[in-house]
This record gives sequence, structure tokens and C-alpha cells, in this order.
Amino acid sequence: MYLVLKGFANNTISASKGKTIEIKDKKLASSLLEAGYITTYSEKEISNKEAKETISKLQSQLAEKDVEIQSLKDKITELEAELNNVSDEVTDDNDTDDKEKEKDSNLDENKDLTPNEDEKENGEESKTDDENMDDKKSSKK
Repeated sequence: MYLVLKGFANNTISASKGKTIEIKDKKLASSLLEAGYITTYSEKEISNKEAKETISKLQSQLAEKDVEIQSLKDKITELEAELNNVSDEVTDDNDTDDKEKEKDSNLDENKDLTPNEDEKENGEESKTDDENMDDKKSSKK
């Protein structure tokens, strides 16, 4: 196998530059080699060339992906900030609601009590010391 360096044509072979050809006539191959029209085909050289092209393509794809990743990170940061702002507003509203509920609940706990009632007396009216003394005096009489 040979790689064509310069395009040529003769009675038996026609080849264009960059193509690989097979020449069975050793004498013809030798004269084309000496003239610089062909060189021996090296898979390694071709694969290196292809490898370089592949590496180049992959590097450009990598650069594109890096840009995409950065834009996604920016979007995540933006959305997290927006979420924090919304959650702060909701927390502020909940704090206000919690304070109002606590206030209402304290009022609800004491709503059954009248001003002179005591929880220990089970709904009976509590008496002051003066009233108790008056009761004792009246019972003695």
C-alpha cells in the first residue's frame, strides 16, 4: 500500500493526491517512490493525523460544554437566590401569623374565665381574705 503525494496517471494506474493505492508491480512502485509521487503507506501516520483531528474536535466540544456548564451554574445561583428571597418573605409572613395565632391562643385559653374566677376553684368564685372573715363572723351570729 502506498500513499499518493502527487496525482498521476499512466496506462494501468490513475491516482489522485492523498489517496492510498496498491501497486503490485514492484518496478513501477520503486520508480514512483524515487520520483516522489508516492510514499509507503503508514497506518500510524494516518492514524496520528486522524487522532489529531479527533483531539481537535473533542477539545472544541469540551470548550462548548465548559461554557454550557458555567451558564448552568450561573442559572442555579440565580434560582437559589430567588428561592431564598421567596422563602424569606414566606418566613416573615409565617412569623407574623404565628405571633397572631399565639396571641389568639392565649386569649382562647382564658376566654372561659370571668374576672373573679380562679382555675383552682373549679369555676367557683374566689373570695378575698376580707370576704372570708365576713363569712366567719356572720356564721357565728
